[in-house]
Amino acid sequence: MKKLYILFLLAVCLLSTADSFSQGGNTCAQALAAPITLPLNVAGSTCAATNDVQFTNAPCLNVGYQQGPDWIYYFCSNQTGQVTIVLSNLTVNSFASISVWTGCPTAGNCVGAAVTQTGATLALTVPVVNTQCYYIVVDNWPLPNCITYNISISYVAPPPPPKCPRPPKSSPG
Repeated sequence: MKKLYILFLLAVCLLSTADSFSQGGNTCAQALAAPITLPLNVAGSTCAATNDVQFTNAPCLNVGYQQGPDWIYYFCSNQTGQVTIVLSNLTVNSFASISVWTGCPTAGNCVGAAVTQTGATLALTVPVVNTQCYYIVVDNWPLPNCITYNISISYVAPPPPPKCPRPPKSSPG
């Protein structure tokens, strides 16, 4: 009995460290239930997902890039500034897209989007506002059927404050 209890605890510990499996979701409700914190750097995939975000009529993203299976991440910003999202390790001809939304993409407003047809990396930087919550959608054209990727999401460091000019030296006199 004691060995079974130890095995159970070991299994719980191993499963609780699998961050990439607990990040985001296939739907807005699932993403909301598993929010991310920034910075984030995990492996991801749309291969076990379905096409829940499609035909949003958003002017920021071609509807074709909303037709593959999608994965959704949700976070609430704790500062005003910018966030950069990078998809890397994409396969050639992945036709991937990233879009950022205030509200669920099926009814929210698009903050920004980016697409790639042949690149191995895709990046997007968008403005964020403190306490505002956002949905990030990783999607693709329906061929290929799905994509795998690494996703990195982080706040952009603000620029340093300008240096104050030195007052001119006064001449003796």
